[in-house]
Amino acid sequence: MFKRLVARLAGLPRLPRYLLVGHVGFQIDALVTLLLTQQGGVDARLSRIPAFLIASIATYALNRYWTFGVARAEGKFFRGWAAYLVATAVGALCNYLAYAAVVTYHGDSFWNQLAALVAGSFAGLAVSYFANSRFVFASAKS
Repeated sequence: MFKRLVARLAGLPRLPRYLLVGHVGFQIDALVTLLLTQQGGVDARLSRIPAFLIASIATYALNRYWTFGVARAEGKFFRGWAAYLVATAVGALCNYLAYAAVVTYHGDSFWNQLAALVAGSFAGLAVSYFANSRFVFASAKS
């Protein structure tokens, strides 16, 4: 059963793979954000910075090797991650602005933060996919 699931996931078109990777990134981002704010006492807006950086390393790796299938020989991991961060900066900005707006206007309770994380993720999704597919992973096969 697990082998069938892996085979089906491997055969998905690029956009559904990107969305699955984004979901993994969302989970990491949300977990780190909520741990920092709810348990660590970090400001809700500031917590997004380390959460985003940690999640972006995971999503870059998954997108590089699975979504876009870029060979390891095509460059250094952290150089590619830096390009990934630059290319997704506008998407990240859209994500952050939506998050900050929800938290600012509705408060930073657990449920408000979770709703803000979802709003931010949707706000940045289209911009990030376009930037990554056109610039960072442009050499990847369709």
